[in-house]
Order: sequence, then structure tokens, then C-alpha cells
Amino acid sequence: MRYLWLLMAPLMLAQSGCDTTYPNEEMDIAGSDRTRPFAIVCEPAEAVPGEMVTVTMHYYEPDPDNHNVTWQVALDYDLGLYEADEVERDIVTLDAVNAPTWDEHGFCTQTFTYVIPDDALLRASSQPEVITDELVLALAREVMNLEADESLTKVELDHNLDRIAAGETSWDYIHDPEIREIWDWLSDLFACRIRFRASIDGTVRVDVTKTLLVRYSREIITENINLNPQMLTPIILAIPHPDVLFENHSLYTDDLQWYEMFPVGWSEPTAVPINHDWTYYLVTRLTFQTYLSPYGATVQQEGYTMRWYHFGLTDAPGYPLFTQDDGTEAEMYDLGGSVRLIPPTTASEHAFRVVLRVHDERLEWGNYAFAPGTSIKIGEFIFVAP
Repeated sequence: MRYLWLLMAPLMLAQSGCDTTYPNEEMDIAGSDRTRPFAIVCEPAEAVPGEMVTVTMHYYEPDPDNHNVTWQVALDYDLGLYEADEVERDIVTLDAVNAPTWDEHGFCTQTFTYVIPDDALLRASSQPEVITDELVLALAREVMNLEADESLTKVELDHNLDRIAAGETSWDYIHDPEIREIWDWLSDLFACRIRFRASIDGTVRVDVTKTLLVRYSREIITENINLNPQMLTPIILAIPHPDVLFENHSLYTDDLQWYEMFPVGWSEPTAVPINHDWTYYLVTRLTFQTYLSPYGATVQQEGYTMRWYHFGLTDAPGYPLFTQDDGTEAEMYDLGGSVRLIPPTTASEHAFRVVLRVHDERLEWGNYAFAPGTSIKIGEFIFVAP
């Protein structure tokens, strides 16, 4: 694996826009006074059949004492022939799930563990009983002694990959790099998705879903294992000059001031002095993971989708904390990288909690059941008189 540390990223991929009738509503967590899911995070970001996964959902509920959450998992999930008709089959209700917990502001977390069935790849109808993918067949013929016209079932391929993952390998696999590379590729390509679904019955009823990639890659240790995005808790960048575009912040290297937020509960909110002739940005630091394309083994860099949210700890909902880089009003689709902040006009203290959600993307692997990794970071800061 190769990684590249970058500061925020103008390279972030933006999602589609939102309704502009209600500016700031999507970013302001408490503004709509309704249940607001952020994401379901699975650790690890992809799983091996038989592996235990930790599943965590992060969400906001304005009335947390009066809500309920139920869970299920679809062990046979498919996007359909044209990736337009999502289908969930082989649905299992998850009863032994830990109850959610929350803080005094209504930020909720629910965490539990789930063991992926050993036969997960065999239960998935997205993998046909007889393998039809020409790339998979060509690789399998090289290491499974198949004739040119001989068929390969998914049971046979799963059995062989399971043996290699368990360490029941041949001498050639251990010592022949070409044979090992072929099995690595087969473990990457032979994959399926399962889908978790949480139903939150709160201020409004909301369903939240998370697809999880299942394959043998992590056990075999290939170059294409996906990790959840690695990032630091958000940081406030203060530039002691008015109206500085983020792209120009490096011109003021000697003047920059950084205010790192600690995870909620670790310490008091980070204090940031209000200076109305300064420019403020909310940034983070991310790890960009690289991987190989399944079609040409060329090195690719992951794409990312980021979203920022804010919650006023001392201000009433509706304070427009986020703005575009040029200082104009922001919408959710504008917030795909660094975020400019609007400091309060008064000298009184104003505290905020910010939530950052990041999904990674590997478009080339979409046909091979890739499911994005996800990470959440939450921090707090307070504007104070200088």
C-alpha cells in the first residue's frame, strides 16, 4: 500500500447538490429538529468470510429518550443488471444488538459486533453458481489446472480461496511470485456485498444502510485491501489577514495559526480568538490510499466524498457557521473540502460541535462489489474574545 498525506483537498469529490430553498439547513444539525443520521462505519472496512466486524452508527436525535432502533442484514444484496434495481434477499434480523447511547445534546452512537457467515460468498446471487467473468476464469485456469472449455463453480473457487486464506497452501504458492499474484487477484475479484440496515424510529422514521465488501483479500493480504479513510480530528486554520482564499493560505505561512480540536470528551472545546479582520477555515488531514486497477494493474488513487455538519452548543439553531471560500452563502454541495467559517459578530463566547464524514471511492472496482470505506470525526471549538 502507498499513502499520501495531504492537507484538505481540493481534490475531494462533491456529491450532487441540495435544495437551495432552505440555505444552511443540511449543514445545521439541529436546525430542522429531526433525526439526522451521519453514517454507519464498519471496522474493518472490508471483511473475510467468518470474520467478526464491528458496526457503529452515528446519528443525531433531538429526543433521544423516546426513540428505538432495529437492525437487519441482507446477506444477498445486489445492484441489479444495470446497477439500478437494488435487491435485498436472505434478510436476517439482528436481535442481540447493544442499545444506543447518547450525550446531553442528542448525539447518539450504537455499536455491536457481527460475524460474517462462512458461506457469505456462496449465498450471494451476485456471484453466479458457475463463474462467468472472463477475467476470473482466465486467472483460475492458470492455477487450478482447468481446461480451456472446463467450467468453474463458485463453490470450487471459494473452497480454494478459503484453504489459502487458512494457510493450507502449496509449495508453489509460497515460493512462486507469479502463482501467488494470481491467487491475490482472484481473492480481490471474487467478492460480494452484504447490506446492514438500521431503522431509527425517532422524531422522524429514518432507514440508514451500509454495504460491506466481503472477500478473502484481507486474509491473503493483497495490495488492494481497503481501509476506512484515515484522518485527524478537524483543525481550525486562522489566517491573520482579511478575506484570504484557501488556495492562497500558503502565502502567509509565517502568520498561520492552527487550533487542533480534540475528540469530544477528551478535553474542553478548543478556544479560538475572534478577530474580525482574520480569515478562518475548518480543515483536516487525510490519508489517500492507492490501489491497483483490476483492468490494467495501474496504480490509482482513491477518490473521496466529504461532508461537514455543525451544531451550536451555545447558539440557537440557524447560525450560518459555514460559508464558501469567497465568503458567500454555502450549500451542502459546496462543502467538499476546506470550509470557511463565519466568526460571530459579538465578543461573547460561541461554542460549536462539528462533524466530518468521509467516504472513499474506487470507481474501477465497482463491477467487483467494491463498497466504500467510511469514517466519522467529531470535534468542538469555541470562539472567544482575543
